[in-house]
Amino acid sequence: MILLVLAYLLFCKIYLFLQLAYTSDLFMFHQLSRSWIEKGLFLQENVYGGQLPIHNYFLIPLFYPFTLLFGAKGLFVGLWSLMAYALYRLSKFCDGSLLPFFFLLPVTFWVSDHPTYGFGIELIQVPVSLMFALSLLEKKKRQSYFWAAL
Repeated sequence: MILLVLAYLLFCKIYLFLQLAYTSDLFMFHQLSRSWIEKGLFLQENVYGGQLPIHNYFLIPLFYPFTLLFGAKGLFVGLWSLMAYALYRLSKFCDGSLLPFFFLLPVTFWVSDHPTYGFGIELIQVPVSLMFALSLLEKKKRQSYFWAAL
């Protein structure tokens, strides 16, 4: 059931993308995710140039496989893959009893839509924080270090 809800939210996000509801940031992050392989320039995009001295976007290159396969929509696919994994871990931890409440939170709407811009690297904070908290609660030391480093 949860996967169906996530698939529906991803479909809505792609529908909004196809209806041109999103602007600059989505395309900037798309370029940032690909520039280090295709242009040989790390965190470079066409509007503002190099983002390396300005912002801390070091996680964007991890979205490259998704943007290579799906274009700009790959950012959504990567985000929702991370979200699905986080919700899967949450369902294993709490037997699924808290999952319906997750979809009622305002932050879920923010991650699902992110009006005007469509995507920002800060959107992965929700699933990464959730996985960090679950790793701490499950006393998995290495996973806690990994999620804390992200």
